[in-house]
Amino acid sequence: MNFEFLKQHRFIRFTELAVVVMFGVLSVLGSGGGGDDVVVDEPSTDFLYVLSGPRGGTEPLTVSATLGEDTVSVTITPTLEGTYESTTDTYTVNTNCQAFDPVVPCNIVAETSATLGFGTITGTITATWRWVGDNDPTQGQFVVTSTEIADTVTVEVISTPVAGVSLTNGNDTDELTWEQFDTLWEEPANPLWQRIASFAYNVRGLLFEQITLLGEAYLTIEDYRTLLEANSAFQGVCSTPLPVGSNWNNLVDVIWDDVGNDGMINSNETITFVMNECWIDDPLENIDTLLSGTMTIFNLDPYWQSCPAFTTLSAEETQNGAIIPDSGYVLDGGFCFLMVNQ
Repeated sequence: MNFEFLKQHRFIRFTELAVVVMFGVLSVLGSGGGGDDVVVDEPSTDFLYVLSGPRGGTEPLTVSATLGEDTVSVTITPTLEGTYESTTDTYTVNTNCQAFDPVVPCNIVAETSATLGFGTITGTITATWRWVGDNDPTQGQFVVTSTEIADTVTVEVISTPVAGVSLTNGNDTDELTWEQFDTLWEEPANPLWQRIASFAYNVRGLLFEQITLLGEAYLTIEDYRTLLEANSAFQGVCSTPLPVGSNWNNLVDVIWDDVGNDGMINSNETITFVMNECWIDDPLENIDTLLSGTMTIFNLDPYWQSCPAFTTLSAEETQNGAIIPDSGYVLDGGFCFLMVNQ
């Protein structure tokens, strides 16, 4: 198997899922609302987001996949915050997390399995990251440490002589394109410090795609609030038309648990997105994604200390209407997520 489950371009699919399934719903079916189409305008609100490690007993986010005969995994605990500007589709992540008390540096800690051999990795943001849509970052810097290497590695976004990154480890400096850097960690022949830096960047990409997906889920709840409060659930169709020869269910259900039984979505309630063989077409590539599983947002509360989100999603790559063997990965676990209107 070509083990690529953490390559950043793979998680562009999650962003497209949020747009295609949640905002571009082709058929919305409430329990009493028939099959009328629902048209939703693109959201125009800007947000501050906060992402932290799990609270309330949930497990950290884990990613696992098959590598040859082994199962490899990484457990991730984030401490991140930044902004989203919808008018330009621009994301940032800050160097310091102001929402935390006391204020702490924004970082990512990843515990990798023995098969990968990268140890415990910590990536700390040292200059604001910025990127637009699905494009590569245009600015940013972070430093990487690991229990498997003695030195600290600095990763800095550059535009010349190539668009990519500069990697520095003591007296060693290398300049790489984004494509080179994205895949660097996969080759055992590459220097271990470079592979660890590349892997840390891909973990960062995974988390930012989760931020995007959860942010779109929050906005979807707001846009469909009236429909959801009237019916408790609705169903959407994913990308269409399905490839010739495929027979996937291709559905997403949005389900609200009205704990108060008052017909109003309140902060102490739960909303779940259920993906049922949800096919996400990537118009820019001939490889697409099939998603199954759930994404649950608990306790829609304005205080980030009590706002866990839990994800159990499996993904498989598809091509020409068929699943590509050994292409799957699984996301499992929870973290605290908050988006606040700016």
